[in-house]
Order: sequence, then structure tokens, then C-alpha cells
Amino acid sequence: RSLWVDPEAQTRLAAIRDERGRVVRLAGDFPAMQWQRVPWYANGTWNLWLAGAALFAMTCVLWAAALRFVQRKRMPQQSALAMQRLRMVQIWTAALWIAIVIGLVTLTSALSGDETFPPSHRFDTVFLVLNIAVVIAMALSAGTVLRTLGLWRALPAGIWVRLRAAAIALSAVFLIWFSMYWKLIGPVSRF
Repeated sequence: RSLWVDPEAQTRLAAIRDERGRVVRLAGDFPAMQWQRVPWYANGTWNLWLAGAALFAMTCVLWAAALRFVQRKRMPQQSALAMQRLRMVQIWTAALWIAIVIGLVTLTSALSGDETFPPSHRFDTVFLVLNIAVVIAMALSAGTVLRTLGLWRALPAGIWVRLRAAAIALSAVFLIWFSMYWKLIGPVSRF
């Protein structure tokens, strides 16, 4: 019951059980790869949806900044300084996260060449630059959260401004967790 064999392809799939007899992992013919259930917070579907939503929020920050620059809108004087401080850290955080995603996509697409396929000096260089960028983005994200909390009372009255600030802060928290959990930072030898 714990081993399945495809007679035509001669491939195997084995169930690995715990001490109670429950299946905890599946193993195939390739010994370096096994499948196991993950906790809800490690579910790839949820993580990709949440990462997409967080990156969408960061893109909206950049879009709003570009619109403000073009339109040159001014906030009322009592809230201008608080909003300006909050927006600056949000813009830098968003720009860096978007740049990291572009860098990861570029790195992934470049891995097919002999010069960039790991282990190589070029791969290590690009990976180190991405590591530094992720650490800076995580620090800016933490700054966004702290700045949001610190300026919460000084924000203009109205639910939309506070909702937007909270959504950006939560996106920043998620991106910090995502980077740490999925190991976007760390030594090259992990990959």
C-alpha cells in the first residue's frame, strides 16, 4: 500500500509514514526530491496571491507619486508635513521592491546561459546585489511600518487616507515575512 509502480514507465512513488501510520511525504525515483504537505502559511497559491497584492499596492504607491508630481497637488498645511514624510518612505520602499522583482525576473531568465548558470562569478555578483537590495528593502519596509504607526494621529481625517496607509504598511510587513520565509536573502550556497 505504500509503494506504487508504473509497470510501463518503471517509475515508483512511495509513501513515507510517521509513527502513527499517517502519510507525511511522498518520494519518487529522484532521491533529492520529495513532496510533503505544508502549513497554510507556506501554501504557494496563497503566497503568490498575497505577494501579487502587496506588489500591486507598491505599484499603486509609485503611480500615485507620479500623478502627484504631474498634477502638483498640495495637501492642507496641517497635514502636509506628516503626509510628505510618510509618502517619501513609501515611495522608496515601493521603488526598491519593484526593482527587486525586475531583478529576480531578469536573473531567472538569464540563468540559461553558461556565464550566468550557477555556480559562476556573474551569478554570484547578481545574487549579492539582489541580497543587498532585499536587505535595504526590508529595512525601508520596517521604516514604512514604523513611520505609519508614528504618524497615524497626524494623518488627515478620513478613512481613505488611513486605509491606504494601513494597506501599504501591511504590504510592507508581508514582503518582509515573504523575503525571510522564502529565503530571498542569504548566502549563495543555499541555492
